Amino acid sequence: MDSKLVINSILEGIASLPNDIYLGIERTLQDLALLSGDQKLQQRNINDDKRMFRALEKIHDNRNYLVTMARLIIKNSLSYLPDTLLKEIAGRFFVTSVSLLSRQVILLVLSEKIAHSLLKGIVTGALTRLTVRLGVGSLTGGILIQGLLSRAAESSRHLKVKHPKLWMELYNLELDMLYFLFDKPISRYSYFK
Repeated sequence: MDSKLVINSILEGIASLPNDIYLGIERTLQDLALLSGDQKLQQRNINDDKRMFRALEKIHDNRNYLVTMARLIIKNSLSYLPDTLLKEIAGRFFVTSVSLLSRQVILLVLSEKIAHSLLKGIVTGALTRLTVRLGVGSLTGGILIQGLLSRAAESSRHLKVKHPKLWMELYNLELDMLYFLFDKPISRYSYFK
């Protein structure tokens, strides 16, 4: 494990605490219907919470779901590239002639290779930040956990609007609430902004 990545992730986790506290207070007030009395908002938050806990339970039982999720996200983003660029990228990964491979095969193999290589850094950083938030969150009465849930739900809703096909695939696997783990690392690419 790269110690620089872990240290940077811890620092990012600590730096995001004020925003998570704000989001946590806001979500808690929504859950208690103190802001607007809107029961639809309460029900939406309850459904978000259930989806998040199911997703966490899934990856706890089988971490391969994170690989599956990374593969779906990467394959989706690669699918928007023109054939010429896709083949050029594939040519750097494969020994065989890329021109003999179909677009679907190239997408499948590239997404697999990239997912495995990128997942290490993304997951290590994200899980470290998550651990910091959950650890501090348990000391602050769950406000930070509420903030984390709010951030996860917002990321999922944003994905649903911007990339409905990808959101639907993740939603069907009950992994859409974990998209926030990948949100920041892949936001550097213009497709996901």
